[in-house]
Amino acid sequence: MANMKSSLHLSRCILHNSCTHTALSAIVTPSSRLLTTSTTNAVNRLQFAVEEYRMKNFTYTLPSRCKKEIIHAADVRKDGLIPLDGVMMMIENIGASTLVTRKDIEGIFYELGEESEISSDRESGSTGLIIAKERMLQIL
Repeated sequence: MANMKSSLHLSRCILHNSCTHTALSAIVTPSSRLLTTSTTNAVNRLQFAVEEYRMKNFTYTLPSRCKKEIIHAADVRKDGLIPLDGVMMMIENIGASTLVTRKDIEGIFYELGEESEISSDRESGSTGLIIAKERMLQIL
């Protein structure tokens, strides 16, 4: 029951961006570097959206299995690297586009991803932000 109350409190905080830093740090896994407040909030909204989707659609599946399936679907080129557009497609597919914005994902990719050549645009020399599947699994 206490877990349900904290989940409700967390969902209200995330939806209204009113969480204190201590409440947010309890959700984001510690890493070797600190994130900006806006990226921390974006990660928390993404985690919340994935958890809501998992509770509705993967009730009898392990949370890690659900996350792996979602990440696998976002790996549109099947090369182990997830482009920003792959995550945006995943967010739309799970019905979280009102909760997690493109700006949120861009912030996550900017701080936690890496820049790489996009295979389809090699001739033009375009680059885009990507994130490894393993890193995305840690984020979720």
